[in-house]
Amino acid sequence: MNIITWNINGIRSITQPLQEVLNSLDADIICLQETKVTKDLDEALAIVDGYTSFFSFSQARNGYSGVATFCKTSVTPIRAESGLSDVSATQFSSISDTTVGCYGDLSDFTREELQLLDREGRSVVTEHKIRLQEREEKLVIINVYCPRADPERKDRAVFKLRFYQLLEKRAKALLDSGRHVIIVGDVNTSHKKIDHCDPDEDKVFFANPGRRWLDQFLCESLAPPMKPIDSDDELEEPGYRDTDHKFIDMFRFFHPTQEGAFTCWRTDTGARQTNYGTRIDYVIASRPLAVTAFSGCVVLQHVRGSDHCPVKATLSCQFLAASRPPDLCSKYAFVGKQPKLLTYLSGHGDKASKSIAVGEQIELKGCDSKSLQTVLKKNEQSQSKRRKLGAEVKQSTMMSFFKKQPIKIDGPRANGCPRSVSPVTASSDSGASLNSTMPVTSSQETISSSQEATDSDPQNPETASSDVTHTELIAAVNAGLPSNCNSTKVQWKNILTGPPPTPLCKGHREPCVLRTVKKTGANLNRQFYVCSRPEGHKTNKEARCDYFQWVVQPARQRR
Repeated sequence: MNIITWNINGIRSITQPLQEVLNSLDADIICLQETKVTKDLDEALAIVDGYTSFFSFSQARNGYSGVATFCKTSVTPIRAESGLSDVSATQFSSISDTTVGCYGDLSDFTREELQLLDREGRSVVTEHKIRLQEREEKLVIINVYCPRADPERKDRAVFKLRFYQLLEKRAKALLDSGRHVIIVGDVNTSHKKIDHCDPDEDKVFFANPGRRWLDQFLCESLAPPMKPIDSDDELEEPGYRDTDHKFIDMFRFFHPTQEGAFTCWRTDTGARQTNYGTRIDYVIASRPLAVTAFSGCVVLQHVRGSDHCPVKATLSCQFLAASRPPDLCSKYAFVGKQPKLLTYLSGHGDKASKSIAVGEQIELKGCDSKSLQTVLKKNEQSQSKRRKLGAEVKQSTMMSFFKKQPIKIDGPRANGCPRSVSPVTASSDSGASLNSTMPVTSSQETISSSQEATDSDPQNPETASSDVTHTELIAAVNAGLPSNCNSTKVQWKNILTGPPPTPLCKGHREPCVLRTVKKTGANLNRQFYVCSRPEGHKTNKEARCDYFQWVVQPARQRR
């Protein structure tokens, strides 16, 4: 049985059908983080054939945070809930028997604080029945997206630590109840120096509050202090219990010395190309389960589609599916939902339905068939008027501005330009360039003024006009402009100097890329040049060099 955790960085950003993506991962339980969806969930995302899904949404703001757990129907959980505390446990469940429970002692938290910790939609808890070593037991999977500690916001650093503490209390309370526990997701902290591409010095690195929490939460020993469980206790089954409630990082359990096993990279610097990242996505299991049930854990760096990659763990136990999904299951959100008026009109070729969906809201209550037909007729008439108007006035396309337009030259001569110009090509010894547009601009202005002053008569050879394309005009003007136009050309070139040439980085002698400062501060919106290669370790010669240069603004722009 396979479990996968993956920070998807927006479930709607997936270009393939969701079912194809889930099937390609080859897992029985798929835990996604940072889904960035709200309660108004699309049915195509919520109901996937062959899976039961459970979502947690952010109530803080739209398009933010959120997690989702997809379980194959063969591993349907018996209970599920959103959130880590009892404050939000029953928010989406009408039957208390379908919630997991076991929240532990939350006296260290106020009710308001628990609401804040759970309102960002950062966890989904599912409970499963498993058969392990010929015994039927219960397993709880906690899918979490832990907060990021913004260095510029001290309140978020405190929020992150409090979330860790709440997660720990819930996990240990579940262990106390006799259940096995697996925690999967984006923990947003790299534990050891081997899990970071460029760690700080030891004193600074290990002083990080998130790492200090992981140090006391995780363990590396496989021989925990155990005590037998009394078989006479009606609430417990015979066996052994881990008395210190430690958890194990399953990837490091199987790969203690593997380097470069990163799961997250910066996309704006192309750091994934050089594997310059961190390992912040985990599969963490309670120690007894880690020793008896897990057979492997790998990082799937080849899977693209996000700034994170999936982590996959394999268990050698059998899951027993529930006969009915718990109330949090997403498919129940679409059962008994009142259909929209558009559903009755779609598929019948009625174009009026489109205008209703876009601009009209119709109340079905108290609306008889006659009034409904009247509304549909009005919308159809409005739609026909729009079509007629669109046929009369057509919007120009972008390509029309780049087509060769004929230019009429009136009069015998216009500032020395010939009256009738035939297609010519500027000779190489004349020193004129077809790419030079400054003489053309000056000539066009003269031509326009001449055209306004003289009425063209097609019968009069002196005033007859001829159609000349832009390319022909450039060649002709550059070949035969009077000498006084050369000074105008030089003056325009001095004014319109254009952007400065792109500098070359000193490390590779390659053109740099232009970037803009987005961070709030004195240099906000300032531009600078850096090496165009992807970010990497300083010892990697193929990675970005340390070249940096501010863009110097002209004096008139600085004022």
